[in-house]
Amino acid sequence: MKWLITLLTVALTTTGCILETPDPCDSSPISCDHTVDTRPAKPSTPSLSATSGTEAITINFDSPRAEYYFVHYSETLPVGVQNQFESTSTSHTFTGLDPNKEYHFSVTAVNSRGISPTSTTVTSQPKTVATSPTVNPTTDTSNTVTWTAVNGADDYIVYMSQATPVTTSDTAVNAGSGTSFVHSGLTAGDTWYYMVTPRNEVGAVASTEVFTEVLPQQPGTLTAQPQASGGSVKLSWTASAGHDGYKILLHEGSRDLNFLIANGASINITNTSKLSQTTSALNIGELGSYVIVAYNSAGNSVYSNVVEEQAVPKSPNLQAPDVTKPGKVTLNWTVNTGVNTFRVYRMTGSSGNPETAGTLIATLSGSTMTYTDSGFPAYGGTTYRYAVVPEGGGGVGAIGARQNAVPVEPAWETIVDNDTSIRNQVQVAGTATGEAFVLATEYRSSDSTLQSVLWKYN
Repeated sequence: MKWLITLLTVALTTTGCILETPDPCDSSPISCDHTVDTRPAKPSTPSLSATSGTEAITINFDSPRAEYYFVHYSETLPVGVQNQFESTSTSHTFTGLDPNKEYHFSVTAVNSRGISPTSTTVTSQPKTVATSPTVNPTTDTSNTVTWTAVNGADDYIVYMSQATPVTTSDTAVNAGSGTSFVHSGLTAGDTWYYMVTPRNEVGAVASTEVFTEVLPQQPGTLTAQPQASGGSVKLSWTASAGHDGYKILLHEGSRDLNFLIANGASINITNTSKLSQTTSALNIGELGSYVIVAYNSAGNSVYSNVVEEQAVPKSPNLQAPDVTKPGKVTLNWTVNTGVNTFRVYRMTGSSGNPETAGTLIATLSGSTMTYTDSGFPAYGGTTYRYAVVPEGGGGVGAIGARQNAVPVEPAWETIVDNDTSIRNQVQVAGTATGEAFVLATEYRSSDSTLQSVLWKYN
């Protein structure tokens, strides 16, 4: 019997149980002093989040009693332990991933007592990086949005709005897998805002916002008309829409559009309601080429047609006639810029327009600035009226003032040259038909002789 008690005592001691009173082991006749398992618990199912715009995935996990963790990851299943790293944190971000691929993750927790069971495997795919859009005004009815292609994008969504900021609640167009979108049917001068979001299976990534104004409408047909006052050209056009102003380009000579864009002088017009401009920027004697374009913050409209025109000469500034010489009226003027030809007209009377009601009496070169008229049909206080008409490359110029003149009737004039021995006398006369007579008489006192000679000039 003693050996049986000894054997039972040894067995109980080996299991760590002894008899006690009172019984601490749930009314058991023995007490159990057993060892508790303090290894880390199996980590809870990790959570994954694809970080927008970074091609990264963040994993979060936790386990009681863990001192550190092994994070396992793989592009294939099962995950295994071939790719793992040690972390004391309960969160980690994987960067530089391929947004075209899925990645699988699991976690085990570790402490000094051992290693936990492996967590549930979780799977995710990274989002793409953000794209970099630009927008360019294309026409007066369209804008073109372009962007850089990003790895892993299945398609691109373009959001657009006339208010900022543009959001995913605004009008959207799926642009497919391309890298541009033409937004058409717009109104000249309107401002539009755009955002482009590349997408894959895990979502979309918003881009920065870009905006532009729609280009202005092309100005209507440009016309050019020399001003009757001379020296300037009036340009006219029909209105643009959506513009902040106009710019006129001009240059001497017959020029095409490309030359004017590269070399033309400019006249800037900020009055948006203005539809004409008079310019004297070019010389009167030069043919000029002109074009107009509307502009706003987005840029220039389509250029108008190119027109060519030359200013007509200014008034020659006819002076008061000189009538001091019998039978003659001398005209003088002071302006001949850009003049190729002067035409002199005369009419009888003190009022009216000789250039239409009178007679052309002379055609002179543009360098001539004086003319003497003679051979009048009548004298005796008759008034004659004159006009000098300038003509240049641009056409007939401004006439300006007409002038009246009353010529002095021709008569004999005596010119006497006396000396001690010879006396000379010359008499000059003219007729209404333009003939002139000269009578010369010489008297010699030495021999009392008298000689006379009469000359007639036509």
